[in-house]
Parts: sequence; C-alpha cells; structure tokens
Amino acid sequence: RIVKAAGKDWSAMLLRSASALGAAGQAVLRRQVVRCKSGAETHVYTVGRPDAPFTAFWLHGLLGSNANWVKCAREIAATCGDWKFVLPQMRNHCLGGGQVPASPPHTVRHCAIDLMHLSESLGVHPSAVVGHSFGGKVALEYLRIASRAPQCVWLLDTLPGLTNVSSFSAGGLAGGAMLQMIQAVKELPDSFSSKDVVASALAARGADSMASKWFMDMIIANRGGQGFRFSFDVQTVEELLLDYLTTDSSDLMRDAACKVHMVLARNSDRWNPETLLQLDEMAESSGGQLTIHSLDKVGHWIHADSCTDLCQLMSTNLT
Repeated sequence: RIVKAAGKDWSAMLLRSASALGAAGQAVLRRQVVRCKSGAETHVYTVGRPDAPFTAFWLHGLLGSNANWVKCAREIAATCGDWKFVLPQMRNHCLGGGQVPASPPHTVRHCAIDLMHLSESLGVHPSAVVGHSFGGKVALEYLRIASRAPQCVWLLDTLPGLTNVSSFSAGGLAGGAMLQMIQAVKELPDSFSSKDVVASALAARGADSMASKWFMDMIIANRGGQGFRFSFDVQTVEELLLDYLTTDSSDLMRDAACKVHMVLARNSDRWNPETLLQLDEMAESSGGQLTIHSLDKVGHWIHADSCTDLCQLMSTNLT
C-alpha cells in the first residue's frame, strides 16, 4: 500500500532502492502494513539485513513521512551491518492506503504507546529509537513507558521541553506558519477538485514557498480518481501539535535511562541562546549520558540538507 503524492512515486523510488541494496548483499527494504494491539494499522518500512541483531525504530516528524528517512537508514545500514531500521508512519499520517486509523486521544504519549504496540506486534524490542522533531519527543516519551529501555535515543533537531504557544504562533515555519496552515486546511472541504484550491488557501494564509510545498506534497488523489484530498487527518495533526507544545520531556534527558544523542541543526530556527545554554548544562550534569552534536550549515530538514553528514555521525556513534 504505497501512496503516490504530488507526482512523487515513492513506491518506484523505494523499490529501486531495495533492488540496489539486495544486489549489494548488504541490506534489503521491506514494506508492510502492521495491525497493532489497538486495532489501528500503520505502514512500516524495514531497512537492513533481516538477521541483523540490533533494531532501531526511526520516527518522522509531524506532517512528515517515513519515506523521508529511508535514504538515511539505508546508508547507515550499509555501513553498520549489525543494525536494521524500522520506520513506521505516525498515527493518522499517510491514510491513502485505506489503513484503519488510530482513535483519540491524539497525544505525544499515545504516539509512544503506538510505538510500544508496534514493538509487541513485531516481536522486537528496539535497541535504539531515532526521532526527528516531533518524533524525537515521542522517542523520549517511549523511554517513560517502555518495559525495556533501548540502549540509546537519537533526537534530531527536537525541542524536548515546553514551547510557549503564543510565541509559537508568532511566525516562522517552526512556529505560527504550521498553525496557520493547519487552520487553512481545516477550512477546506474533505475533497477538492484541484490542487490549485489548496495553493490559493495557503497563499491567503501567508504561506511562503517552503510551507506551501510542504503541504502540497501531502495531497493525494481520491480512490477512484475523482478529485484530491490530504493524506493526513487534520484534526489528529492539530491535536498532536498542541500536545507537543505543552509536553515537557526534558526530565527524561536529565535522568535518562539510556544514552541520549541530541543532534542540533545549526541553521534551524528551533534554537536560541537560552535553550542552547540549558542543553549544555544538562549535558555537563548528565554523567556522560547526554551528548550534543552539531551539524553546521544544516536546517531543520536534515534528511534533505545533509543526509550524508547525519549518517556519518550516527554510524560512528550508534551504540
């Protein structure tokens, strides 16, 4: 069940990757829809040797996709042959394949519970959990509820603490732009005849080209070919975003049950001097449990800006 979104045939792209990996004898790409304990279904990619002894769960960000991170996972699996990577879709993202959606409440904690249910369904306890942005906070909350802690957690440009909702609404793609775009989507009908309808609605909300492209990439054709819709459930996304802003997971970094790697994209708009100082203080008092890495000249979309640099960093430090 693969969705073709905004002219990008992910199935063709990923199957080409799978063929290349299989031919190299290093790793293979598998895809499946997993029904979890809750009854919800999630679309999962697995990258790496099937018999690899260590498994890492890799979580995308809000309004992202597991397909975004297949290339990075593939590169690391090719270097670190003892690791395979499981990349699930977050709840109620990429619903174009007819999967059973997750039920409310839609919170960071319930995304972590989804991950626990996925672990049970697959019969594997992850040795590492990697999360980008929103996915990083889910990875931290997984530490709070998991019966067996992973060896390490990787947070990719993730704000672990509280975020002031009013300042978040002020602007920037990391801030008000997302809330504004969600409101624009909520005002659209469930199905629309043309993608131009969406482009006009986003422009009316002041979307810049990056924000507009981000949302336009998540438009899919209706089943049967009549009109278009978004691949995600907008109500779920709004609830997850607001819960992300008001969930403080920083205690899990101060007293971590495992090694925590924080990767900062230095060109990202997530970081200010005060937050960076707090992170440095946490790292100094963590007894070596928290390590902070920086990727220079890299923005929030790490997979697009510098996948190679991230893979080199993780391959060296994945323990």
